[in-house]
Amino acid sequence: MKKLMIPALAIAALMLAACGDSNSAKACQKPAYCYRTTEDTQRHCDLDKEVTEVKVQQAKDAGIFKEEFEDCWDM
Repeated sequence: MKKLMIPALAIAALMLAACGDSNSAKACQKPAYCYRTTEDTQRHCDLDKEVTEVKVQQAKDAGIFKEEFEDCWDM
């Protein structure tokens, strides 16, 4: 079972990495708006751009904003 799980996880990781690739031929069906802070390594995403913009501003005001980017949630 473990032998099958590792390749499955690798394929899932590749699919997630390719999903946000702007050079992919497939158009993004559900754009997600994301940002990162200096407090953790997690990306924080929302399908609503306005919600993300408010959260980004809050992070900037708190001095913890790191980056803002767009991703794709097609799965």
